[in-house]
Amino acid sequence: MATFRNNTHQVEAEIDALIARLVDAKAVSFLEIGSKFGGSLWRVATALPKGSRIVSVDLGVNGASLPMCIDELRRKGYDAHLVTGNSMDPVVIERARALGPYDALFIDGNHKLMYVESDWKNYGPMASIVALHDIGWRRATPASPNRILVPEFWNSIKDQYRYEEILLDPSGNAFGIGVIYRNEKVAPD
Repeated sequence: MATFRNNTHQVEAEIDALIARLVDAKAVSFLEIGSKFGGSLWRVATALPKGSRIVSVDLGVNGASLPMCIDELRRKGYDAHLVTGNSMDPVVIERARALGPYDALFIDGNHKLMYVESDWKNYGPMASIVALHDIGWRRATPASPNRILVPEFWNSIKDQYRYEEILLDPSGNAFGIGVIYRNEKVAPD
């Protein structure tokens, strides 16, 4: 039997720290934008109680791994759903909204500024805890020649809320996960 690719494509200490925060918050519903193969979705979901609602919004262009992950989560007793399509598509947004609200959201889709802003605007209000991946990213790579602009967006919103920065990459590449507690706004000075 084929299995899904459960590599998280995350710095393990960072995803573990995010999971710890979600477990402490007693999260029972989780939405991930940009699940790719399903590795981080799997890691977060299986740390939450069985029966938790798990939703992935993804383009669905990486083969059978993500659908297999969703199927396996269902077999394990999770209320798992895959919403396939562009996260900016109003139909996709409404399908995700209909499955919410969520205790937590992880934005890790397209890292161009227009997508990150759109995901924050369209999905952020659906969750009380919102995490963004690559808040510390600063360099272009051959696989991603356009510089990731999540840090610029992160820095423009974080001070409006109680937030945490999880920057634990031992290689110094500073991928990072930013966590915003949307229900805890900070009053302007």
